[in-house]
Amino acid sequence: MILKIRLLEPLHVGAKQVSGLDEIGADRALYLPTPSTALGALAAALGEVHSDDPFKALGCSSVWGPLVDIGGELYFLSENSLYAVGDVGKYLSAVRDLRGEEVLPRYKIRELAKPGVRLEEKSVRNLYDVRFTWLVDSGGRPVAPGEAVVLYFIDCKKAAEIKSTTRVGGEGRVAEVEVSKGTAPIKKCKEGVLLSPLLFYSEGPYATVGVAKGLEDVEEIYGMLSKGGPPKVKSMYVGLGFSMALRSRRAVYQALPPGTALRLRKEVSAVGLHSERGYGSLLCP
Repeated sequence: MILKIRLLEPLHVGAKQVSGLDEIGADRALYLPTPSTALGALAAALGEVHSDDPFKALGCSSVWGPLVDIGGELYFLSENSLYAVGDVGKYLSAVRDLRGEEVLPRYKIRELAKPGVRLEEKSVRNLYDVRFTWLVDSGGRPVAPGEAVVLYFIDCKKAAEIKSTTRVGGEGRVAEVEVSKGTAPIKKCKEGVLLSPLLFYSEGPYATVGVAKGLEDVEEIYGMLSKGGPPKVKSMYVGLGFSMALRSRRAVYQALPPGTALRLRKEVSAVGLHSERGYGSLLCP
């Protein structure tokens, strides 16, 4: 089945908890809905709102993605740019070998900053700078509402065909959520590019490739494509979202961001912690 999230307005998918003790808190947003956010939106559309774990509540066994469909063409994310899925081989070669054809993004994701106010018992607790995201083409022109669709490929027993407008992410933003039948373009490979954050965990100050939890199957991290410079190896912190049922945030993990090229010890379609839930999904050339 294909889970489609049609973007109707700028979304806010928080990468971290906005600080609550400062008078003005900082915010950081992810560029596309995470697997947890996507499943949470689907669960809400299907009325499964009382479970802390939409993956289990929906009877899911696997999730893979995301890809972005714009005008019938598929794209993958790297930093704030979208590259054509057909260019994944060129992208991998450019990062791994520092040579080959130049790979140019087709779209970019622009951040929109707006002021936010947190209220507590009818009084202002603090202010914060909230970040929303939207797509623009190579000329800087915004993509029309409804034109871009985020795709996840899911195997969930309770994922009936549906089309509904529901809340996606934070700050009360909505999108059209649809489930339809379709074939997943999933392949296994030993070299590929991450579509979603690869979650890992290390108790010490350093995470050793091949040793740290979540990185056991990783042989080498090539990094991300960097314009005008060598590939960048970056890590970030990614949370598993906010539980509306418990009114609390889920666990936060270290992660390799989408767009990171990897070499693995064996052929897989996803890698890392919670890979069955869609994290660490791998796009193969």
